[in-house]
Amino acid sequence: MTSQPVQISTAPLPFAVGVELAHALACAVAEDVGARALVIKGPSAAHHGLREPRISADADVWVEPARFDDVVAALGALGWESRPTTETGRLITTHSVTLWNQQWPCDIDLHSRYPGMLAPGAAAFDALWSRREALEQAGLDVPIPDLGGAVMISALHSLRSRSQDPRHERELDRLLGVTVPSLDALTRSAILSLAGELGALDTARPFLEELGIELPAPTVPGVDPELDHWRAFVRGDGTPTTHLLAIVVKAPWRDKPRLLWSAIWPSYDDYVVAHPGAPTSRDAVTRLRLARLGKGVRHLPNAVRGRIASMRGETDRRMVDGE
Repeated sequence: MTSQPVQISTAPLPFAVGVELAHALACAVAEDVGARALVIKGPSAAHHGLREPRISADADVWVEPARFDDVVAALGALGWESRPTTETGRLITTHSVTLWNQQWPCDIDLHSRYPGMLAPGAAAFDALWSRREALEQAGLDVPIPDLGGAVMISALHSLRSRSQDPRHERELDRLLGVTVPSLDALTRSAILSLAGELGALDTARPFLEELGIELPAPTVPGVDPELDHWRAFVRGDGTPTTHLLAIVVKAPWRDKPRLLWSAIWPSYDDYVVAHPGAPTSRDAVTRLRLARLGKGVRHLPNAVRGRIASMRGETDRRMVDGE
């Protein structure tokens, strides 16, 4: 009797399945190399009711900083590579690396720290890890932050980017309108304590003020450069121009011209990375460069206002005073 050949399906992996598997894979790979990893944002936020359930765009996983490179290397051995980025992108995004695999429908966004948490990366990770819970992803129990940790991550994420993404504005509204009123006094106090461990008392202050608990006095400007940058970024509406202005200001004088030029007139290689599939003729590149320049000029007044607000020690308060 002749055996029939085994038929192997070559159908693409559905996106929703791929995202769930990517979360599980990243955590499993981290565990294999002896590293700790937390699934953050998407599934964690939905699990705690901080957002409506939906398919995440990628898999966000925070790896303990000391083992970050080991996990990147282990995923690299499985075909996951860093996505190409521009010089500006490398300057702006220092908290995570985006990995992609041509066999998978989604990316893995691997974090070494989290924006808005100004405590040393290891201390912030440990604070969340000590409060971790488990959530099933693709049949595997993966670690996620507890409710307080998920609330802090969601609050900082929304505060940082809500002016750039209406969805994040809606998530912040849900956090304030649904989650905060449901919290008892003990949970509110625990969130405030956690904010202190994370170094987020100032960065998350507009949200923490809604807990109805007395906060320590704000940190004055000029004490913590990272806090000054956060304030400038958020008050400047979170645009790349705001980021770049801060980077240029604090860069050594010898580097300022190069940084300014790369921001104003990106190289051809950066153009190709930033606009995959776009026309590459000289005229097309010039048009997009000019469009980028115009956008940057339009955002410059907000960026300047953000820096002025930062020098005054102001954190974004529009959500509470209607500014």
